[in-house]
Amino acid sequence: MDEELLSSGLDELIVRLGGQLLSADVSLGPEEEARGRQYGSSWLAERWESIRRQLCGTVGNRLTGDLSTDIGAVADVLSATFHGPVVFTVSAIVVKYGVERLCRGGEAP
Repeated sequence: MDEELLSSGLDELIVRLGGQLLSADVSLGPEEEARGRQYGSSWLAERWESIRRQLCGTVGNRLTGDLSTDIGAVADVLSATFHGPVVFTVSAIVVKYGVERLCRGGEAP
């Protein structure tokens, strides 16, 4: 698993997601970081309900508390919808946000 996924905060992961979606280098420069954050955040918000429907009631019993394992478990479910590096970035965002919080109706980060 990518060490950056494990060590990055939510904001950094959203910027990374935006970069992946924009097909840019995942390490955006300072001038492009705001664009990546905005695009990643918008994209995630549009898909948040779909992510909730896919995960809630299906993945909870597979979560162990180990970040790497939990990202993998979430990615297994989301891989039906998302592909490539995006699935792992979205999964890391969800796990760090909290699957339980997501399932309780939490808004997209």
